[in-house]
Amino acid sequence: MKTIQEQYNQIKEGKGSKQIFLAEAKKLFPSMLTNPMGFDEASKILKTRGVISENYIDLQPITTMEATPKTSYEIKFAEFLAEEAKVVEKKTTKEVDEVNAHGFDAKDKKNLDNQIGQEVLNGIYFEAKQNPDKTLDEIRKIVSKNLEKDGQYYMKNAAFGVEGLGYQEQKQEEVSGAHKASGYSDKFKEMVKEALTEGKKPKKETVDSKLAEIDKQGQVVALEAKIDTIDEMIEAKTQRLSMVSEDENLAELVDKQAIKGMQREIKLLEKRKAKMEKMYEKMCGKSYTKTEVVDETVEMFESVDLKDLMKNGKINNDILVTTKPGAPKEDQIKNSLRPKSIEDDSENGGPGAKLVRFADLAGGADKDYKIKNGKIVDLSLIEDE
Repeated sequence: MKTIQEQYNQIKEGKGSKQIFLAEAKKLFPSMLTNPMGFDEASKILKTRGVISENYIDLQPITTMEATPKTSYEIKFAEFLAEEAKVVEKKTTKEVDEVNAHGFDAKDKKNLDNQIGQEVLNGIYFEAKQNPDKTLDEIRKIVSKNLEKDGQYYMKNAAFGVEGLGYQEQKQEEVSGAHKASGYSDKFKEMVKEALTEGKKPKKETVDSKLAEIDKQGQVVALEAKIDTIDEMIEAKTQRLSMVSEDENLAELVDKQAIKGMQREIKLLEKRKAKMEKMYEKMCGKSYTKTEVVDETVEMFESVDLKDLMKNGKINNDILVTTKPGAPKEDQIKNSLRPKSIEDDSENGGPGAKLVRFADLAGGADKDYKIKNGKIVDLSLIEDE
């Protein structure tokens, strides 16, 4: 909608309507204009009151702004930038050459730092196993030489540390035949036929199948080792409990809460062992049977039964033991020990672990010997010649 001033300007130009102007003005300014007033009287009052103006100037620019001409220094600077843009450095400067000479050469393939980290570790592991007599520096040189030829040398030739085992890149065969545009080539037809008759032919062992078999064997071996370890822990803790329950003096020394805690540990270990045995049966199709291994190390050494050192439930200080079993009696006595006490070894051997402290009759410091399965290894009672 046009303002009163705009309508008045159009009337002065011979374009507007006086009736519309009067109606709009009387509507907007009823306190200034009365209904009987005509155009001339109404426009005069509006001019007097400053509502409209005879000399109205529109808000259009009366002049155009021209850009300030560039000064001499601005022109010279623009010319300087244009010249610099055209310059092409044909040879590096001395300073740049010095920086490059002292910088790290990332293109040197002999440097193991420029090779794949896992490949370097695999190479050192494999070469160290193949050449146990060589030093670490010599092994690094061998690895560097192989990786210089091929950055994935050990992935292709010694995967998992096994010589001759590795990944091979598959060759991309070109699609040919009458229907090669659809991807259904003559070669693909042959592959489909071979796949349909594959059940009649023995399957060819591939690298993937070998690796899968190795993975499965590794999982089985690892599971067997876990089951054996848990079984040994259960046996050791059970023996400690039985030793404490058989000896009243030891039972008094051991905290009852510690005994209950060990019993809970045994139950948890037995549950865990049962789960692993089920997993083993599922993987191998048969239940797990522990391979009995004769502990030849223990049989090689003499041992003293803890009961032989006890008398009326206490350590018998009149007994002598020797660290030279089988030697002449004179040598046995020279290397003899006298049992003093039973001490707690929970900090090193776990809850309920004990050791026997012996006095050295030769004048040395007291010696501690661990109790293993109710025996003290590497000692024997003084023997006759």
